[in-house]
Amino acid sequence: MVDTLWKPVKSPFTFMQRDSVSPRHFKVEYPWAYETKYRLAADTMAAIGIYGKPTRPISQEFSTKKEEDYCSLTFHLSGLDPAIPSFVELLSGSDAIVRTEPVANNSVTFRYLSPGKYYARLIEDFNGNGEYDTGNYDLQLQPDLSYYYPKVINIKKNWDKEEQWDVFAVAIDQMKPNAIKKNKPAQDKRNREQTNENEEEEEEIFDPTANPFDPNSKNRRKTGAY
Repeated sequence: MVDTLWKPVKSPFTFMQRDSVSPRHFKVEYPWAYETKYRLAADTMAAIGIYGKPTRPISQEFSTKKEEDYCSLTFHLSGLDPAIPSFVELLSGSDAIVRTEPVANNSVTFRYLSPGKYYARLIEDFNGNGEYDTGNYDLQLQPDLSYYYPKVINIKKNWDKEEQWDVFAVAIDQMKPNAIKKNKPAQDKRNREQTNENEEEEEEIFDPTANPFDPNSKNRRKTGAY
C-alpha cells in the first residue's frame, strides 16, 4: 500500500558532508517550513559502506518547531585580517561543534537555534577550504589558528541575540572558557573541593552530649578539643 499522506518535497535540497572531522555525518539543507512533519527516506543503494556493501534502507521522521521556539545568534567581529578567510564554529557545553558558518563582512549569523547555552570558536582558514587544518610537518605548513569567544552565550526562545567580538581583546591563553576546558585550572579544582567540604560541614549537626575527646566524633573539631 502507498501512504498518500506523505508528499515528495518540490524544492531541491542539498545533501552534503557536515565536516571533515566527522566524515560519516551529513546534513540536508532545505527551506524547511515551520510546524511541519517530514520523513527522510533512503533506499538500499543510497550509499556504500567502508567494506563496499550497500547500506540498509532508512526512514526517519522529524518535525520542525514553531517560529517563536527558535532563536538566532549574530557575532559582529573586529580585529580580523580581511585578507584571511575565516569561519566560526558554534560549540556545545562539551566543546562539540553544533554549527559552522563562514564569516562575511566581519559578521556571522546562526539561525534556527534551539534555546540553550553556547560557546564559539573562530578559525582563520588560510587555504579557504572551510575546514580546520592541523598543518603538515613535511610541507612545513602551520595549523589554522583558532580563537575562542571568552564568554558563554545564553539564548532563550524567540531571541535574536547579537554579540560584539573583538577577537584579540583577550590573551590567547585566556580565551577558552573554563567550563569547556578538559583540564580544569588547579585553582578551580581547589575551590570546588573547598565548597564541597563546606557543604559537608554545614550538614553535620552538633551534638552537645558527644564526647569531645572521642577521635571518631564528627563534632570534635567543632568543640575545639584536640
